[in-house]
Amino acid sequence: MMFFGRHGWTGETGRTYTFRCALTKNGIPNDSGGIYVFVRRRFGFFLQALYVGKAANLRGRLVGHEKWGKAWWILGATERHVMRVSSEEERRKIEEDLIRGLKPRMNDVQMPRCEDDAPNTPELRHWWQVRRDIANWFGDYATLVGEKFGDRLAATATVNEPWCVAFLSHFLGIHAPGYRDMRATARAMHHVLFAHGTAIDALRATGTKNLGIVLNLEKSEPATDSEEDKAAGNIGDALFNRWYLGGVLKGQYPAELTEWFAPYLPANYQADMPVVSRPLDWLGINYYTRGIYKASTEPGRPFAQVKGNLEQTDIGWEIYPKGLSDLLVRVSNEYTKIPLYVTENGMAEVEGDDDPRRVKYYDEHLKAVLAAREAGADVRGYFAWSLLDNYEWAEGYNKRFGLV
Repeated sequence: MMFFGRHGWTGETGRTYTFRCALTKNGIPNDSGGIYVFVRRRFGFFLQALYVGKAANLRGRLVGHEKWGKAWWILGATERHVMRVSSEEERRKIEEDLIRGLKPRMNDVQMPRCEDDAPNTPELRHWWQVRRDIANWFGDYATLVGEKFGDRLAATATVNEPWCVAFLSHFLGIHAPGYRDMRATARAMHHVLFAHGTAIDALRATGTKNLGIVLNLEKSEPATDSEEDKAAGNIGDALFNRWYLGGVLKGQYPAELTEWFAPYLPANYQADMPVVSRPLDWLGINYYTRGIYKASTEPGRPFAQVKGNLEQTDIGWEIYPKGLSDLLVRVSNEYTKIPLYVTENGMAEVEGDDDPRRVKYYDEHLKAVLAAREAGADVRGYFAWSLLDNYEWAEGYNKRFGLV
């Protein structure tokens, strides 16, 4: 655990870098606060957590996998330079997991998402995520991950929830950097997947095996049977699902979105698609709810979301197990035959000591997974989110997903 304030770091070249630990504006823990660590080099470029599947950090004897936060600055990736630091202790911890029969999984070589992670000046903000160079920085970092840990990991994912990294953060403005900008959105949506493909190449070059990506998907539906609402639902599906599924698995983005984003997408982005769609060994799917769309009256925005009438979790998401079955079967039938994993599924709940609604939630969603398997989807595993209550990004600690 780092103390709050500024800290120094000396890289392999002898250059000293600085980073600081800070609280979010709301404090910690009751007011949605959290700790973010970031690194400065020649310009303000900040780094977000890498998650390594581990149990050793809890000093428990867990059956399965637990995500464990490990910040980019520990391994030292900055700009296009990698500061190599000793990681023997981390290798030893991973070996402890292997000895206990666990399978360490690297999940999230991930883009920054937190409020303080963006550079402070308008000029430098354009260097962050919306710049093509992010793929090269990411590739350098992935190379280091592969060299240090690749032979000890059962599976490695490049990016977790690219929709959140790109659309939620650059169009809806809910996560950092809090943009509501079409150009930033279009470029972040492409560059996050280009960075994913670059990382796949880098990891494969180190001999790291069993590589994938984790996509958060929803069951997108129109609010009514009107042609206008169906068109809005199609755009919602393209934004949430088909951009990422089509880009990663087919090397194609939905035409509806490339037309909408045409003035803002990087020039010649099509040349990047072979990298975006590098072959994968497995696909992770995070699923929580459905999205309902209607036609929008707002100029320049072809859709609007509406609330449904199903039972909701404490975070306000509808409980819709059928959507999970439908998505798994759809992905299997329309996009890929590689193994699928439900890498996140769970509910926020604070009522009761024995969690009756949570028990029912998991029972129904596990049945949905079995139904998808019976329908032909090659689903190999299911991960509940989460073992413990966690810092839930913009929701802080108030939304409790923990099983215990």
